Amino acid sequence: MEFQIRSGTTEDIKDINFVNRKTWKTSYIGLIDQDFLDKLETDITEERIKVIKGAMTKGDSAFVVALAQNQIVGMIRYSKSSADKTLREAEIRAFYILEEYQKMGLGTKMLSFAAKEMLEAGYKKLVICCLDKNPANQFYIKAGGVKTCTRSFRLDGKTYQDNMYYFADLRTLLV
Repeated sequence: MEFQIRSGTTEDIKDINFVNRKTWKTSYIGLIDQDFLDKLETDITEERIKVIKGAMTKGDSAFVVALAQNQIVGMIRYSKSSADKTLREAEIRAFYILEEYQKMGLGTKMLSFAAKEMLEAGYKKLVICCLDKNPANQFYIKAGGVKTCTRSFRLDGKTYQDNMYYFADLRTLLV
């Protein structure tokens, strides 16, 4: 299957949201409370669209999207790392590919495209968190990420663990 990877635009927000939410519902079964997953809507409110457009317009967030047959099937959202004061470290805040397009090499291509964009924006390093016990942890390790810590977070009144991976040089992600 052939994929197109490009920078996301404000016109993509509804499709980006759909991929994000649908992937949560399939990838996090058994990892996130099922009641929470069942309540997730794949639709997006106009208010949320405005917030995301604002973040994109101000440069607070950037998106990479993957398309198959002109439909968005994968998305990455990245921004400046919240832990970095030098503005040289990016953080991937969301990275999702619809289940039927996983394990086809698309993730590696998307990560490489995003790394190129991040380098062009002046970033040198990258961090990304992944829910503990999520099979995607292996993807980040294989890509060269070094696990730096496991941390707790709360979602809908429940506590979960995620693993933080560090990439000291974005250039290692270019393929």
